[in-house]
Amino acid sequence: MDHRTCVALVSLLAVVLAPMSARAQSDVTTDDAIRRALERPEAARRLEARLETSRARLERLRAQRDDLRSELTLRTREADRQTRAERTRLDAALDALEVTPDPSRDADLSRLAEVAFDANEASLTELLDAFESEANLRLARIDLQWEARRAAIALEHSLGLGVPR
Repeated sequence: MDHRTCVALVSLLAVVLAPMSARAQSDVTTDDAIRRALERPEAARRLEARLETSRARLERLRAQRDDLRSELTLRTREADRQTRAERTRLDAALDALEVTPDPSRDADLSRLAEVAFDANEASLTELLDAFESEANLRLARIDLQWEARRAAIALEHSLGLGVPR
């Protein structure tokens, strides 16, 4: 092994791996390490082996970092997709609530049916149908309100997942 290779090996070890303790590094300069490596070929071989091991470790760490970045990207995309879906669900529920008739007018059909029944212009079946229609209308409105609340809760949950943006 020539002098240049030893210098490169020792420099790379000193920069990337910091193989010696802080105290040992302060005691031994790079030139001393090179001189010793050149004087003892087995030390140079050990340094080269440590360098190769460290390079392999560095590559594994880089691969793990890349895997974690990919996973974070996937999870972020999934959270964004879920948030968009929940926002769409909430908007749809709120739009459905907006087009429902005014709740104060829910009883109009029942009142008309009662008046008609009292005047003998409607049968009992028609009166009961009017009451049933009013009850179904109220239940539909309650269902829409419930769905809007569930959608709002789901949206808050998806926004609070804690995925960094």
